[in-house]
Parts: sequence; C-alpha cells; structure tokens
Amino acid sequence: GGRIEKLYIKYPYQFVKKGEKILELYSPEMNTNIDEFLFLLAGNDTILTRKAREKLILLGMENAQIAELEKSKITPVTISIYSPFSGYIFPFAPSGTGSDKAAGNTGMNMDNRNTGKSTNASYPSTAEWLRQGMYLNKDESLFLVNDLEVLWGMAMARESEFVSIKINDSVSIKSEQNSELIMGRVNMIEPIYDQEQKYLRLRIYVNNPGQFLQVNSLFNAEIKINQEGESLLLPLSAVLDLGERKIVWLKTGNSENHFGLFKAIEIETGKMIGNQIEIKSGLSKDAEVAEQAGFMLDSETLIPY
Repeated sequence: GGRIEKLYIKYPYQFVKKGEKILELYSPEMNTNIDEFLFLLAGNDTILTRKAREKLILLGMENAQIAELEKSKITPVTISIYSPFSGYIFPFAPSGTGSDKAAGNTGMNMDNRNTGKSTNASYPSTAEWLRQGMYLNKDESLFLVNDLEVLWGMAMARESEFVSIKINDSVSIKSEQNSELIMGRVNMIEPIYDQEQKYLRLRIYVNNPGQFLQVNSLFNAEIKINQEGESLLLPLSAVLDLGERKIVWLKTGNSENHFGLFKAIEIETGKMIGNQIEIKSGLSKDAEVAEQAGFMLDSETLIPY
C-alpha cells in the first residue's frame, strides 16, 4: 500500500512495454523493509540479510533495484513500479462498481450486432481510475495488461446450419481493416432466439500476433461446410427416450384395415435444433416413422432389447 507520487500512464488502452516504468509509489511499509535490509546489510548476519532481500523481492522489487540499494546504501523516497508484461492497459473500475470482470472483453463485432462496445462503455476514465496523489491499498488490482495476440469475434449463422457447423471448424475471416484472409477456429456455438428469429452465434478465436486486428472492428466470416450426407432431422415427439436408449416407431406396412403397422427400432441421436433432433444412425432417409412416439405405447407394449 502507499501513495502514487508520479504516474506515467496517461490514458486507458495505452500501450506499455515490459519493464516500462508505470508509477512512483511512496510506501511507508516498503521503506520500513528497505531500512531493515540496509541495516542487516551493514552487519555480518548473511542469513538474515538474505531473508530480508527475499522479502523485498516478494514485495515486488526488481533485482536491479535491490542491487542499486546495495550500492547506494540509501532508502529512496519512492519505489519505481514497472510493467511485468507488454500490452495495452485495460483499466479496472473502482472497487465496488462491479465492472472489474468486464475489463477482459476483447471481442470483435460482425454485422450490426455489438459484442464489445457496450461493455467498454463501463470502463472508467483515467480520472476515475488512477491519478497522482491517490492512495492504493495492499492487494488492490489497478489494471489489466492484454497484448491482444489472441482475439475472439462473434459471427452469426442460420439455425439450419447448426448440424453442419462443428467446434474447431476452420473459419476464413476478412476484416474491414485488412483485405487479407485470416484463419480462425470456432470455439463455441450458441443457439439464439431473439424476437421470434432463430440463429446461431459463433465465437471464433483468431491469432493476432501483429495486432493487425483491433477490438470492436467488423469482419465477415466464411465457413466451408461439408455437404456430403445431409443430416436427418425428426420432430422431438417422434423419438422415445428410454434413458440409455432412444427409439422410434418405424412403419413396416399396413394392416387389412389399412392401419399402419409399426415396430420399435433403436437409433442414435445428435444435436437438438429447436423442436427437432438430429438422427445420426439407425434410420434411413426414406423411412416412415410415427410422429407421436409416446402415443404408440400402452400397458401391454413390449419394447425389445
């Protein structure tokens, strides 16, 4: 804990390099530990001196700073704090605002759907966040440092493509900032129901080593879908769930009274899409099944294993 005597960060999202000075901190607690280290350094107790040196390192001092103390034998008025990483400063909101977790959002947008700007609006300004003369508490988080070398973007797809799009599918991305194609991968598939419209929201992760993509930029995404063997879909009501097994009633013919004859067959199911379910195996595309599987049961029905 202590007071910021000098602040070198001027604005949110400023880029800092690893080892760059962030602020000068006046800390009575740190100065007390430095005084103890210098006192022991003047004596002959090497064990206690080593322990005091290790304590300064655990408190955040760099080896070069400790070497300077050993050379000057003088307790400095302030301690320089350096960035341990290279990246952009993402500010935390003041304690108690509930916006701390939002600072990690690094999404890109697609179409007119906003996935990042609304969150960014909750970020505090520099004046609300850090300023010279303000006091810092021990263990208080000041900001995040993000190198933006990996970004994720949100893309939309039709609900009918749910069965075809898979996790880890390769995606070709063209950003509004760069005409070159960038490759990404689907990390999450989420069905969305909005104002009676059904669609898929895809989270796509993209490597961004040269920072050529910026947060909240727009892009178009293209996924090549394997059209071989289109998926078979049935209404959920046509599938009877028996726990470890799932069956449908397959029509085998007609009786003399022209009523349908059915038998239970076991199938393997996949994803649910709205009120339909994917049939992965056990049923051919030209098969005819009962639409209401539950109505085919009565007290005398036996389903073979």
